[in-house]
Amino acid sequence: MKSRETSGTSGFTLVELLMTMALLLILGASAVPLYGNLYTESQVDEVADLMVQMLRTTRVRSQAGLDDATHGFYVDARSYVLYEVSAGVTPIEYSNRNASFDFVVSMPSAITLSTSIPAGDLIFTRPRGIPSIAATETITITHESGARRDIEINSFGIISLR
Repeated sequence: MKSRETSGTSGFTLVELLMTMALLLILGASAVPLYGNLYTESQVDEVADLMVQMLRTTRVRSQAGLDDATHGFYVDARSYVLYEVSAGVTPIEYSNRNASFDFVVSMPSAITLSTSIPAGDLIFTRPRGIPSIAATETITITHESGARRDIEINSFGIISLR
């Protein structure tokens, strides 16, 4: 059986260790911006998905005549509200809502909302769920980093995420 002779030097040299550490540092530093963008995009997508779900819920509630009321959706820069206006109350608008039925969703501090909907007030008629708009309107969700998503509502009540 042959035995192996070693020259007494085993392991890594200082240069190899420094090069490995430098490579790991470069890879780690390049991952930070990628993660940051992923996080902001994820936050905007999460807000947009929830808002689309809430808009559709508002429409379905109005179609179903839940609580014998008409249902609406109000948007301002920092929040949105699902609300209802009791039967017989006119005009049907946010200021005449039954506030005890409000469902308010506040935005994270980095998110702002803007809309082309007149006065930020969208009402879905009973029983067809047709919105109170004549053309396609948009709600824009914007992150302070610049990431944004648009939600479109057309005059037939179709809600889509862009």
